[in-house]
Amino acid sequence: MLQSHPLLTPHLAPGETPLWQEAISDERFAAADARAPVKNGLLAFIAAILGLWFSYWGLIQLAGLLEKADYLTISFGAPIVIVIALALFWYTYMSIRRLTAPPLDQVLPALYALTSARLVAIRRDGSLADELATSLIEDIEDLPTDSGLRVKKHGDTVGDDAFCMVMLEDPEAASAAIHHHVAPTEQDNAPEH
Repeated sequence: MLQSHPLLTPHLAPGETPLWQEAISDERFAAADARAPVKNGLLAFIAAILGLWFSYWGLIQLAGLLEKADYLTISFGAPIVIVIALALFWYTYMSIRRLTAPPLDQVLPALYALTSARLVAIRRDGSLADELATSLIEDIEDLPTDSGLRVKKHGDTVGDDAFCMVMLEDPEAASAAIHHHVAPTEQDNAPEH
């Protein structure tokens, strides 16, 4: 019998046993955490300076064109200057958001486990991130990344309400465990004659 991970043990119901589990390592979280504070801070600063300079330059040019009454140039040039300045300010905002975002290990699950009753995802602080009863599992798909799976529920044709597992070391082992212990075989799905 598989020994229960310390994060999983408090969430197990009486009689519920772990069948498969994988903890995400600190190294994997660190490698995936692309917040890069120095890079994002520097890019936010540069984008803010360029946005302010471009806005100031646009206002100076606009004042000069208004004196000349060159309304045709204003009607074409002003929207371009406004869009570029707004894009620079938007990039500044997004860079600052990336700087202030919590680390991935506080947001994403640190443990995925398949038990005799459900599939669970548990965060590093021990809180339950997601769960899916094994009776609701219909299909397993690979995510576009090389280390993730999407477990779809019965009746969920789009995959919007799927149980996603990301940053797995061995997604094939997870898929095999789910197929072996839970997912119905093609023989089970075959229509009766």
